[in-house]
Amino acid sequence: MLVAKLLLFLSQSVLSYCMESYIVHGDYAKISMFSYTAFLSIQCVEPDEDEVIPWICGSSIVNQYILLTAGHCLNSCVEETHITVSVGHEVIMQGAVASASSFVVHNKYSDDTVANDISVVKIRNPLQFNINVTRLAIMKNPPYNQKAFVAGWGVDGSSLSSEKLKFTKQYVWKGQKCCIICLQVLFVPTVKQAMRMKVTLEVHS
Repeated sequence: MLVAKLLLFLSQSVLSYCMESYIVHGDYAKISMFSYTAFLSIQCVEPDEDEVIPWICGSSIVNQYILLTAGHCLNSCVEETHITVSVGHEVIMQGAVASASSFVVHNKYSDDTVANDISVVKIRNPLQFNINVTRLAIMKNPPYNQKAFVAGWGVDGSSLSSEKLKFTKQYVWKGQKCCIICLQVLFVPTVKQAMRMKVTLEVHS
């Protein structure tokens, strides 16, 4: 029973780790390369909590009023949450700044499986499009199993968040395959450790 609970905890931890919204290492980017990218500074107010919890997320510009971001960025936040949006510059908060009026998280988002990890943010005043602020072209049929660029405000070698936009290449996977690969890369060693722990517990019991 102890091993089963440990494996469940580890599997949920691995999925959460795999879904961290950071570009680890990567190369520095100019905003013109990813002009549809927007930075979100979130002051999250959680239900029944007095304190405000700050964090950051990346997002994509769908149109002049709507941004697309991850569900896990806002799932624990109530409507009193304050979101500041920065666009048009690769350095955090150096571009045009706007505020959000509301947000909606996918009603079937799951913290456990990270399924339907989508939310939309509505901006109070329309964005002004230019060469560094453009909308994202959403594909009906993504190029699964092919490489694509992904951009965000990432982590450098010291595991500190970068204030400059970074990018890297990553295969486009469906959610199920992504979870399987995460488990293979990160979870299999922990399973072996858990089984060794089981043997040790049985020897000493």
